[in-house]
Amino acid sequence: MRWPSLALLAAAICLTGAAAPPGPIHAIDWKNYIYPWAGEELTPSGWSWLSPLPSNGVRLANGVHKFEPDFPHGSYLAFQSVTYGDLNGDGHDEAAVDLLYGTGGTANWDYLYVFTSRNGRPALLAILRSGSRAGGGLVRVDITNKLLTLDFLDPDRRSADCCSRGIVRVSYRLENGNFVQALPETRDSLRLGTRPLPEHGPGTVDTRDEGGQFAIIYRTVEGRIRALTQPGEYSEPASSPDGRRVAFLNSPGGGLASELWLVNTDGSALRELFHGPIEWNGAPAPATAEIRWPQWSADGHFIYFVVDIDQITGALFRLDADTGATKLFLRDVVNYEILPTGRHKGSLIANQRTMEPSEGYNDYPYYLFSPSGEKIQRIGDEEEDIDALVNAWISK
Repeated sequence: MRWPSLALLAAAICLTGAAAPPGPIHAIDWKNYIYPWAGEELTPSGWSWLSPLPSNGVRLANGVHKFEPDFPHGSYLAFQSVTYGDLNGDGHDEAAVDLLYGTGGTANWDYLYVFTSRNGRPALLAILRSGSRAGGGLVRVDITNKLLTLDFLDPDRRSADCCSRGIVRVSYRLENGNFVQALPETRDSLRLGTRPLPEHGPGTVDTRDEGGQFAIIYRTVEGRIRALTQPGEYSEPASSPDGRRVAFLNSPGGGLASELWLVNTDGSALRELFHGPIEWNGAPAPATAEIRWPQWSADGHFIYFVVDIDQITGALFRLDADTGATKLFLRDVVNYEILPTGRHKGSLIANQRTMEPSEGYNDYPYYLFSPSGEKIQRIGDEEEDIDALVNAWISK
């Protein structure tokens, strides 16, 4: 199949008044834009910069281009994200636009278009094509200190065609109009976060679907269901050790969870405890940050929750249930449990990012932490089941 030339497409859009007007590169509507396109190809393995750049193009409309519009499962090109930053040191941002190409089947890969601004209009610098999914799929784009840093799924640590346990990080700098590798490749592990399973039976809390929104409910000891909230974007309720209070998450506007709320199990005293912004390294966390998995301390004074900053960065936070005061408790924790009984009551089991010298990358083994956050000892590898570890340490 042949694609119309960029010049013809650009002229057509100018006639309709849909072309991006001159101005800062931040003002470009990347979801309705013409992108150079060389046509469909075989599933790639690994990532590479395209050369030469294609001379034909396709236009996205509302973030999508369907190559076979009459076929419901046909191939497509879809906008994913745009990342801004200065790559050439002129004090003006470039734009790295990530588009996902899907075959209509399971294979998909990314095209990263890097634009600068010339005479008030975007000018294409380069295109990078990623591998498909675990074969080098693109998972993160960053522009900092004039470096374009990309994270790709590590083909050497794939667990299936779709998935990999790790990433390969590559940094490029713009040199004489081309991107050249600026630093040695590094490897890291992805944060594979889990969420609590709902409990059932008397004295438990859960969510109830009410037309696409969810109410927090409490099952009384008599087995009756009591709605504690109106329907909303609520999730992951956790009851206090004394069974009198429930902490739960709120996702304002249906987005990522960013608020922690509290309500009594009789339905009274509904209030917000935490609403962000999440502070990270002295500044507000990026829009990708999400909170999950609230759990109460064994004495009921604190509520813990995980903050996932991005796919490889995050931490465990602790909130005072009476005052709402919040502090970063343990860096680089992904999953955790509180020991509710036994000799180690109140201690935490958590997997924490740790450099494995023999592997050359970070992993997430499990440790036992004291209630104050002191690391006591390593108790298991990343692959171990956290519930089994909890049961074992309760009985010690």
